[in-house]
Amino acid sequence: MTQFQPQPPAPRSRRAPLLLGLLVGVLLGGGGVGLGWLLSSSGDAEGAQADATAACDLVARTPHVDLEADLTGLYRLSAASSLAGAAAEADGAYEPVNEALRDVVNYVQRRMDAESEGFRESMAAARAACAEV
Repeated sequence: MTQFQPQPPAPRSRRAPLLLGLLVGVLLGGGGVGLGWLLSSSGDAEGAQADATAACDLVARTPHVDLEADLTGLYRLSAASSLAGAAAEADGAYEPVNEALRDVVNYVQRRMDAESEGFRESMAAARAACAEV
């Protein structure tokens, strides 16, 4: 007669506790980052002011655009236009700055010209709008 011998239990997986710990860590870390971001961020009006100020600072740092040398000036003006767009989206009071900077960037992109009187007029309008910020 043959005796039945029980099989040893299957080895337990060590992955489950490891994956659970990893998941909890990621969730807690993400929650901490999100909470810190929420507490440190300013309101929409303050954020709009900061965006408009940053846009106008970029305009001030770009006295001229030399498309033949490099595109640094155009990139700065494009970034300024994007920031002004964000400011205007959050607070309509910044729409004049947004429009003026959008006009400058559109002028350069359409004509690939940053030397003409039209460009200088667009930049003057952008600087005037920035003076109101």
